[in-house]
Amino acid sequence: MKNLMLLTVSKIYNTSAATMDVASGESTNLIVGYVVIFVVFAVLTFCVYKWDKKRLCPKF
Repeated sequence: MKNLMLLTVSKIYNTSAATMDVASGESTNLIVGYVVIFVVFAVLTFCVYKWDKKRLCPKF
């Protein structure tokens, strides 16, 4: 399967390094990234805490 893919890629796509465009990245603020990761982690932790509390102590 791998050999078949390697043989057909060169026939479908132009794999010459001279014609390939390199996508350049954009500058980002690292603090914003860390804050987003922290917020997602906090929300997931809170959801797991509530789910576990509900599972261990269900209201009758």
